Amino acid sequence: MELAQSYPTVHRSLSRIALEAGVLSNMVDSIRNTFPMLFADLSHTLEVTKDIPVVEIKYSKDQKFVTDNLHTKQYLDLAELNINIPEGFNGKLTDYATVIGEVTYETTLITEKVLKPYMVYLSQFLSNKDAKISTKDQTGIYKGLALKRESNINAMDHYRSNGTVSISKLGKLVNRKEDIVHLFKTTNELTKMIDGLNIQDVKDCVKKCVDLLGIIIGQTEKGLIENVTPEVVMNLAFGAAEIAREVEFLAIVHFRAIGLTTCVDNITEVLKNNILDKH
Repeated sequence: MELAQSYPTVHRSLSRIALEAGVLSNMVDSIRNTFPMLFADLSHTLEVTKDIPVVEIKYSKDQKFVTDNLHTKQYLDLAELNINIPEGFNGKLTDYATVIGEVTYETTLITEKVLKPYMVYLSQFLSNKDAKISTKDQTGIYKGLALKRESNINAMDHYRSNGTVSISKLGKLVNRKEDIVHLFKTTNELTKMIDGLNIQDVKDCVKKCVDLLGIIIGQTEKGLIENVTPEVVMNLAFGAAEIAREVEFLAIVHFRAIGLTTCVDNITEVLKNNILDKH
């Protein structure tokens, strides 16, 4: 799963708004002319939230069995075992699991740190006349989100190649037997983090933002909103665009986490069978 292909069009809308903000004092027309695209883009994330996958641990008892019996095996023998990996994966699983864990933790903060503040901003815009003529620029917050998201994507993609290889030797994935135990621990912590994220809260916040943004567009089209400062329009526009990207990124991280945990499940199964074969 990748970020929405519609973003280049959204980016053009943001660029247009930024250009108009430099020359206009009242940007009501900018809401009328460019916000429908941002509204459609944010609305699309409602569909994305429906597809956010659930990460499950299937082999917790088997992991303990493997951990308890790893001492009976030589690493050089285990290193030759074939493991199913995420397509195109290239690197050490322990390092990758650490990256996925760090990025996943950040996505668990999305509701409180990203969605709810924007939802409150939209509500204040509609209920407070002074909020429409504020000169406070909050776009730096959203630009910061974009930079951090790009950094996280690059960190995850560091372990992907352009190839389609889906099988690797265990020795290429871990350096020693102790790494296998660490990998089990890291992925178990990862799934607990994901379990702690209330996806329904994410869905509810996104829907509320979509509804509020729709009301703003509707009131503008009816002439009920007469004056809006460039700063406010920029805040609204960049907020809508970046929230859409953040929710899509949340889904991407969950898919990557599933690929990792599925790989670890396979390692567990292969090691268990190898240990049992010698008993």
